[in-house]
Amino acid sequence: MHNVLIIDDDKLAREGLRSIICWEKYNLKVVGDVANGVQALEFLKENQVDLAIVDISLPLISGFEFMEISRKKFPALKYVVLSFHEDFENVHNAMQYGVLDYISKLRLEETDCENTFSRIGKLLDKDVSGQDMQAELSADDAAGEDDGLTSGELADFRAVWGKLQWVYSDRVYAQLLEELKKSNISKRQLERLLMWISQELEIAFDFIRDVPFLNEKADGFGWMEECRTCLYYYVDKLTEYRNMKVCILRSVIFIKNNFSSQITSEEVAQAVNMSRSYFSINFRQETGDTFYDFLKNERIDYAMRILQTKLIRTEDLALLVGYEDSKYFSKVFLQETGMNCSEYAKQFFR
Repeated sequence: MHNVLIIDDDKLAREGLRSIICWEKYNLKVVGDVANGVQALEFLKENQVDLAIVDISLPLISGFEFMEISRKKFPALKYVVLSFHEDFENVHNAMQYGVLDYISKLRLEETDCENTFSRIGKLLDKDVSGQDMQAELSADDAAGEDDGLTSGELADFRAVWGKLQWVYSDRVYAQLLEELKKSNISKRQLERLLMWISQELEIAFDFIRDVPFLNEKADGFGWMEECRTCLYYYVDKLTEYRNMKVCILRSVIFIKNNFSSQITSEEVAQAVNMSRSYFSINFRQETGDTFYDFLKNERIDYAMRILQTKLIRTEDLALLVGYEDSKYFSKVFLQETGMNCSEYAKQFFR
């Protein structure tokens, strides 16, 4: 049984967290709850604690200061961060302290926390040593597994996935996923990357997707695919335009549903209640492409998928993907793929 200490200056939050989780089910036991970091440090001197659930905004000393002090005095201690939505940028910085996961206080009552603590219980069951977070991310869970990425390599992956261009672009998503699969990332590192991605998606789209405990790395890659699909479905069903990222993703969905017709940036901007110029600026900023480059990529990618499955005349294919001028379509296809349509199709029908 792993001992848990809850640290939060809000008494109702402490009591609520105690009551909503079936702790014993996950081999966890709440041995105390305190209102600030000073009391927590005193409690740790007298009691064995394996996991501290820490509010970022503590009185007397902050959650960060508490973790900085406690990890030196109690190196085996692990942490889960409690934070409000606006604190999520700070949550990212907390990773250096060995944070296993985070819980949004705004969603504490409405969100099922069982998956989070199920995962945490399993991590503690593996008897993870009390190293700093970056060392943990490079550690192996399974005997014989690869050593994983260096801290710099992992930071590079976090940076590029954090831009969220992969949310909008199929090309960027496929490229990043392929690079990740070919990398030496360990299961533990992949779990942390997914957790960080899930935080980014919640901040950007108010979209919540729990990260599972990974038995295999393939489970993590499958989570990414499912998560992206569910995000599209979620945003498509929204009835209000909550922020710029939501607006741009809705515009991407509009493009994907209508690229075979003669759509314009004005039409798409109108669909998301934006002026054409404001839309164009923000579309490029969020996706990394201009509207017309993005539209071209969607059309050419779809043309490639069609040519991989059936034989079709270039003239018919051009119309199918939104080009009225087949000669211009052929020119664009050649520029993008390095082959004309017939040469490309021959790879799949020999």
